[in-house]
Amino acid sequence: MKDKLILKIAIIIIAFLLIFTVFLIIIIKQLSSSQLSNERATLVSTEPERNNENEVSTGEDEDTEIQEEDAYTDSIVIRTLVNNNWSRLTNYFSSGFERDDDGNFVYDGYTLYTDDGVNVKQVIFNSDYDDEVIAKLRVGAGYDEVVETFGTTPTFENTQLNLYGYKSNTVYAFFYDDEISIYPNTMFDNSDFEETLFEYLNGGFDEDQTKFVVNIRNNYTDFSAELEGEDVVLTSANRQIQIRLNGNYKETEVTIYNGYTEGSLMEEEKDNYNINEERSIDLIELVETERIISK
Repeated sequence: MKDKLILKIAIIIIAFLLIFTVFLIIIIKQLSSSQLSNERATLVSTEPERNNENEVSTGEDEDTEIQEEDAYTDSIVIRTLVNNNWSRLTNYFSSGFERDDDGNFVYDGYTLYTDDGVNVKQVIFNSDYDDEVIAKLRVGAGYDEVVETFGTTPTFENTQLNLYGYKSNTVYAFFYDDEISIYPNTMFDNSDFEETLFEYLNGGFDEDQTKFVVNIRNNYTDFSAELEGEDVVLTSANRQIQIRLNGNYKETEVTIYNGYTEGSLMEEEKDNYNINEERSIDLIELVETERIISK
């Protein structure tokens, strides 16, 4: 009888321990699941924040890089042109314009100047443009404000015309009354171009000036061609070179200005041809000065 009682008590204790063990396992699982859920919830809640931090950091790095490269460029118009190699063929410029008598593209507050409808050689902002143009400056900013903002004296200055400008790594910026005029500042590798130039100077293109001009305009879209008297003048203000043609390849006059990057041919052969160096001045400054005078 006593043995049966002990056996019953032992069974009850074992059953209790089993129930307690099962209960303990359930609690542990619930706690683990809850902790895992909390960890996942924390991860989910912090992951976007961490991504945002990464995005902000990347943006700051990009801004820093842009500022280091060119602290002057602010307008979305300028940024779009710089980032697209000064081509007008972007969605940003695809609508909202009129064509003026010279075929340039007139938008609200600025005009894109092109020779071919695609490659922009200049953009001029006028007083209708309300946003910041460059270095947080708006059209109409005075001389003192401009100099204070840039923190240095102008790169170019014509006191008689009240025209002054700055040259940065990517643009030239000129300030005049109620206009801000922007030109590209692109570094060119002139090796291929010089091969074409010296081919003509040596009697190539069948000594045909027209063939040479067509080749230049087709392959180097930064060049414009104008008739001055009986001469044809090829000009790339950005490339900093001007070529005056009078029908005789031997009498072709070439002038290179400050900023022209010489390839090996120019370095080796320029003394053997009618090539002048005007390194004390930028051709773009001359072009802008002539534009203001002709207004």
